[in-house]
Amino acid sequence: MSDKDPKELKAISLLKRNLRVRFSLFDEGHQVDARAFDNGELWVGYSAGGFDEEGRHGGTYFDLNLRENVCYLLHIELQKKFRGRGFGWRLYQAVQEFARSMGSRVVRQFPSGGFFAGEELKESRRDYLVRRGYGLVGDNPDGEVELVL
Repeated sequence: MSDKDPKELKAISLLKRNLRVRFSLFDEGHQVDARAFDNGELWVGYSAGGFDEEGRHGGTYFDLNLRENVCYLLHIELQKKFRGRGFGWRLYQAVQEFARSMGSRVVRQFPSGGFFAGEELKESRRDYLVRRGYGLVGDNPDGEVELVL
């Protein structure tokens, strides 16, 4: 018998379904987990791959917090060998569809980093997300971005 509550089980099931449909690199052996908190918040995480010798995550993963009708994308990363081939956006799409299916109205992120071609910065993550339909939250051009679902 599982020690997960129904909200956690629902989140795990929905996320796996969305990853299967939207993210072709998903494998049933990847880690998908959820934890509900007393304040109504829900943490959901996905991980494919482990840590490198310096303790940094070397695989594909993301962490989400769902609070009220907002899905906060805390961190998202695609394993380096898969970058530049469209898999990253498909991972974002899986997150967006999952958030929608859980009742979120927006996906919000404080983007950092960017996309590199060799050693040269090709595009900031913020610019990439804005180009993909995300909008700035508030007046701060360096602040959060969100996608209305």
